[in-house]
Amino acid sequence: MPAKVTEIDLEKRARSIGNTSIVKVWYQQLEDGVKSYSNKGFHSIDTAVYLQTENNRIFKIFWADEFGLHHGFGISIREIRLIDKDDGVFVEVTHDKDWQGVTGKKITSAQVHWQNIIDNMRDSLVPMLGIGHITRNDYPQTIELNFDQGQVFVSAIRITGEDKCIPFTNHVTIFFSKQAIDEHYKPLRKW
Repeated sequence: MPAKVTEIDLEKRARSIGNTSIVKVWYQQLEDGVKSYSNKGFHSIDTAVYLQTENNRIFKIFWADEFGLHHGFGISIREIRLIDKDDGVFVEVTHDKDWQGVTGKKITSAQVHWQNIIDNMRDSLVPMLGIGHITRNDYPQTIELNFDQGQVFVSAIRITGEDKCIPFTNHVTIFFSKQAIDEHYKPLRKW
């Protein structure tokens, strides 16, 4: 059985991508034909984003339940040795106009934003679960990557066709500015 992940473990994994530059980017989708991911300052993808750095390290940012929350999903990051193309449909987006703003620029810092579970849980679940069934108060919502010029926020959020934000879910949304994430999700805060 793997060792339990701690907040410090996740923060260290996020910070380990710092002081390098992104040279390639892929999105992992669940189904073939899902090529449309771009929308109003954000990209919406099913499963994960993979970032290859200038020193050939590969980082996977994805939704997960590493803290045993059972009622939703947070964001996670992990360095991997290679991309397993059998895990889904991969689309290279290195040359996408939104990624071009940060590709090749140095990541100056990376950090995790933690959010309150009750505030982000679907309203229909809160009365059924009660406080006694929740194992902790917070979860990792967003990983913020800061560059020499620009920011990227990778969140466990789904934006619906009606522009409604559903956090704490099994979906990944990438925002390419603070303004873009603020338009869809508040409060983004650092704990």
